[in-house]
Amino acid sequence: MRIQEPVISHGITQLDVKARKAELILAAHVACHSSIMTIDHLSTIIKSAFPGPVSEATKLKRTKCSALIKNVLGPESLQEIVADVGDSRYSLILDESTDVATMKFMCICVRYYSPKMKKVLCATLGMVEVPSTTSVILHQELKDSLALCGIPLENLIGIGTDGANNMWGGNHSLFTLLRDDGLPQLQLFKCVCHSLHLCASEAVGELPSNLEFMLSETYKWFNVSPLRREAYKHMSQLINDGNTPLKMIAPSNTRWLSRIEQSFAYSSSILSCQRTFD
Repeated sequence: MRIQEPVISHGITQLDVKARKAELILAAHVACHSSIMTIDHLSTIIKSAFPGPVSEATKLKRTKCSALIKNVLGPESLQEIVADVGDSRYSLILDESTDVATMKFMCICVRYYSPKMKKVLCATLGMVEVPSTTSVILHQELKDSLALCGIPLENLIGIGTDGANNMWGGNHSLFTLLRDDGLPQLQLFKCVCHSLHLCASEAVGELPSNLEFMLSETYKWFNVSPLRREAYKHMSQLINDGNTPLKMIAPSNTRWLSRIEQSFAYSSSILSCQRTFD
C-alpha cells in the first residue's frame, strides 16, 4: 500500500518540496559546471542510478532548467551579492562584446571584500544589452544597472577594462565620465593581457617581414598534413631525448601572443637542432 505524503499547504507534499529542492540543486550545478543541454541526459541518469521517490518526482529538462536559472537562482544570487557588498568599497571589471546574433552586451563584475567569507571575491552582476558601445551609452547603462541592483555608485574606487579607447581613453571615455560624476579617487586598471599583446604586436612590427612569413608558412606546411606533423614529432623527440615537442600555434590577431608562443616553439626546435649538430 502506498503511503500518502503529508500535505504542507496548497496541495504541496514533503515529497514535492524535496523534488523541487533537488531540481534547484541540479540547475545550480549545470549553471556552474556544464551546458544546459546536459540536463536532458543527467536527469535520466540520476533516476536510473538512484531510484527512489525523490528522483522519480524530479522532472527537469533543459527548458525548465533554463527557467530556474533565469528566474529563481539568478535573482536570488544577485540579491545575496548585493547584500554582501553592502556599503563597502568595491571595484568593477567591465567589458563590452558582440555575440553571434550581433547583439551588443556589457558584462559587469564586482570585486569586493566579503565580510561573510573574509576574503576578496569577484562576482558577476550580469550582462546588460546595449544599443551601442559608445562611452556615453555604456556610462548611462552602468549607472542604471548599479541603481537597479541597489549598489551605491559613490563607493566605486576602481574599474578594470581592456584597451578599447571608449573604455579608458583620456578625453571622453567611460573612465573619464565616471570620474566626472564626483569620483576623483577612481582608479583605472588596464588589462595586463591587452598590454602585453600590444607590446608584442609592436615588437613584431619592428622585425623583418620575412620572419612572420616564415612562421605562418611553417604552420601551414605542418597543419595540412598529419604525416608531416608525425615526422616533425619523431624528429623533435630524437633531438630532445624523447621529450614531446611544443604545440604549434597558428598566428592570429585575435589570439593574443600567438606569435610569441609559435616563435618560442619553433626557436626551441631550431636551437635543439643546432646543439645536436654542433
